[in-house]
Amino acid sequence: MDDNNAARDLQEQALEKTTERLGPEHPETLTSMTKLAITLANQGLWSEAEHHARIAWEIQSKNLGNEHPDTATSAWVYFNCLHKLERHEDAVKIIRSLEWLCKSVDESLPSDLRELRKHLQPFFTVRKEHIQPAPPPPNVQKAAEAQNLMQQEQWAEAEEIWRQLYNEHVENDGEQHPDTAQAAFMLYQCLYRQEKTQSAQTVLESLLWVIETDETEMPDSLKQLRAVLRRITGAETPEELLQKLSDLEEEHGETASQVLLAKANTAVYLASKEEWAHAANLFGSLHEYHLEQDGEQHPHTALIGWNHFMCLHKQDKHEDARAVFKALSWLHKVDENGLQEELRGLRKQIDEFIGDKANPYS
Repeated sequence: MDDNNAARDLQEQALEKTTERLGPEHPETLTSMTKLAITLANQGLWSEAEHHARIAWEIQSKNLGNEHPDTATSAWVYFNCLHKLERHEDAVKIIRSLEWLCKSVDESLPSDLRELRKHLQPFFTVRKEHIQPAPPPPNVQKAAEAQNLMQQEQWAEAEEIWRQLYNEHVENDGEQHPDTAQAAFMLYQCLYRQEKTQSAQTVLESLLWVIETDETEMPDSLKQLRAVLRRITGAETPEELLQKLSDLEEEHGETASQVLLAKANTAVYLASKEEWAHAANLFGSLHEYHLEQDGEQHPHTALIGWNHFMCLHKQDKHEDARAVFKALSWLHKVDENGLQEELRGLRKQIDEFIGDKANPYS
């Protein structure tokens, strides 16, 4: 086991013990959570790091205020994760909470906050009382634009941008570079959606090196792409996925962050293949975990609950599905303007589901 993995395992154990001993909102627990988020971020596990940094920041900002050193540290880690995940709108909201730090005089700050202030400078232009986030690099802006076009199913327009980015990465980074591979895969998706079968196949073949590369020798971003490519090419069956997940649980424990992420990814994939029973079991396990950890009205809990419900519904397990559906009823009892964007989207999905057919789950 390398030093990073060893450090991560130790910090996960420390967080678990501190949570049990002092409770989930104790300052020491939240400090342990932030340290784990930093380690995960250093390994490129941005989604997992974001989860821990977000929880720490939310509690610290509520209990300690935005101008506490612990809150500022968590906010910085949380911002970096959002920035790396290209969730720029969310990132701007978080970095706004650090505006006070950029306006502070260095001498008034402790040494750790002075250091953090230096890290903030590349992301801000400070003018008197106004603070403006610096724009992301051009290639990041292009990628975000292309992803937005894909969400709107404007495949031809997105294809043009991804092709340009792919060619730039081939020229600047080489064919076997993580950024080149990611751009190629996005280009493949655009071509596939337009039924440009031959061109899509050509791009897919250029990615076979990802599957053939030893998984231990690649960054985490490529490991995720490798898993997707194995599914597309038929190199990995549902049975193999479930066995891999079982091995991961045995190695790290059912509630380890990497296990929860793998379980969610596996459940989504199995549902896409209409493996409803397997997907329902995984979503059900995740739903129980998030109900206990985050509460009924947390976005993760609600979204996973909806997926669990749909898998049960597809199997005509209406009695079980009804219980899960009932747990989502709170969404229609609160002001829509008070909901986060992803919860407003979920509420719309539920409305469309109810409107399309006779609803047996009222």
